[in-house]
Amino acid sequence: MSETQAVHRILVGRVEAAIREEAGSYSVELATVGHSGDANRSPGFARDDLLSLQEVARQSYEWICYAQGETVLTRKT
Repeated sequence: MSETQAVHRILVGRVEAAIREEAGSYSVELATVGHSGDANRSPGFARDDLLSLQEVARQSYEWICYAQGETVLTRKT
């Protein structure tokens, strides 16, 4: 991932998103946070992390939309 500093971080459970901006484009790096608070850059997630992963991805999407001045698209169920 890019070496630029994260402009925003989101943490839910053990899953963390680091949102980065470079040249007007946003990217999101996802990681699990270990017991010591250090991010474990594992490419995979355990079953118990999946609901947190879903929530972190949703919040990242919304944050980027707001940062770009766009309306957040939501589904009505």
